[in-house]
Amino acid sequence: MNLFQNFKDVDLVSLHALLRSLLLLVGSGSVLWQLLLGTWLLLCRSLLGLLHRFLLSWLLLCLWRHCYEL
Repeated sequence: MNLFQNFKDVDLVSLHALLRSLLLLVGSGSVLWQLLLGTWLLLCRSLLGLLHRFLLSWLLLCLWRHCYEL
C-alpha cells in the first residue's frame, strides 16, 4: 500500500519530461551510431577499391614486364 502512495506522489510532468529527454538521447545516439557505421563502411569500401586498383595495376605491370622479356 505504501508503494502506491509513493507512486501517487510522483510528478507526472517531470517524469514525462525525463522520459522524453531519455528517448531523445537514445534516439540521437542511435542516429550517431548509424552515421559512424555508415562512414566506416564507406571508408572500408573506398580503401578496398583502392587496394583492388593497386593490385590490378600491379598484376598488369608484372604481366607486361613478363611478356616484354620474352
